Amino acid sequence: MYETFYSCLTTHPSQPRSLTEKQKIGEGGFGTIYETTLDNNIPVIIKCINKNVYSNEISMLKKVKNVPNVIQYIKHYSHKNKIYIVMNKIPNVIDLFFYISEQKFLSEETSKIIFKQLLTILLNCKNKNILHNDIKDENILINPNNLEITLIDFGSAQIWNDNYKYTHYTGTIVYCCPEFFITGLYTANGITVWSLGILLYNMLYGNIPFHSIYEIKKKYFNFPDQPEISDLCKSLLYQCLSKNETSRIPLEQIKHHPWLQ
Repeated sequence: MYETFYSCLTTHPSQPRSLTEKQKIGEGGFGTIYETTLDNNIPVIIKCINKNVYSNEISMLKKVKNVPNVIQYIKHYSHKNKIYIVMNKIPNVIDLFFYISEQKFLSEETSKIIFKQLLTILLNCKNKNILHNDIKDENILINPNNLEITLIDFGSAQIWNDNYKYTHYTGTIVYCCPEFFITGLYTANGITVWSLGILLYNMLYGNIPFHSIYEIKKKYFNFPDQPEISDLCKSLLYQCLSKNETSRIPLEQIKHHPWLQ
C-alpha cells in the first residue's frame, strides 16, 4: 500500500517522499507513524491521522515548539481524508517500554535520572499552558547510551488550566487517575502527578500497579519484596498515587521531594 500526499506549502523546498508499508514504524488509535526523509535527506517522522478524528495535536505541538526534549513540529500537510504531521527524527533512541522490557526493571538511580528529566519537561510544557495528558512509557523515547529522553505524542494534549475540571480523556486507561472513573472529572495536576507515579512504579518494578478501572478505583498498590527501593522513593510514590486527588503532591513540589535531591 502506498500513501501519497502533496504539500499545501508549495513554496517550501523540502518535501517528504511517498510513504510505504516498509517505512511504517508504529500504529495506534489515533494514527500511523512513518519514518522517512525530506528531499534534502533530512530524516523525519510523519504521523498520519484521519481528518474526521478530532485532535489538537498540531496546535499543541506548535505551542511546545522549542521546549527542550519534546518532539518538534516541522510542518503538516492535508491530502484527501488524511492529515500528515512532519516532526523531527530523534537518532539512537528506543521507546521506554522496550527499554524497561529489555531489562525487566530499572534501577532506582536510572529511574531517578529519567523521572527528573520528565518532570522538567512537563513543567516546561505547563509553562506553555500545555497538559500532555498521556504520560506513559510508550510516549517516551530514550537514548540507551546517555539516558536522555524525549517526550512524544501530543494527540491527547489539552490546554493546562489549574481552575478547570476536565471531562474528556483520550489517554491510556491504566495511567488515568481514579477520580475520573468515580466522578467523570479530573484536574491537570491530578492526572499528571498520578500518571507520573504510575510510570515511576513501572520503571522500578517492570509492571504497572493497576490493570483495570476497578483496580484503579478500589485497590491500593503494594511494594513487591524485590527489587528493594528506598523509603524516600516509596514516599514519593505514596504522594503521587494518593487516591484522594486533593492529597496528591502538586507537580511543582515534586522537584523539592528529598528523593530527587
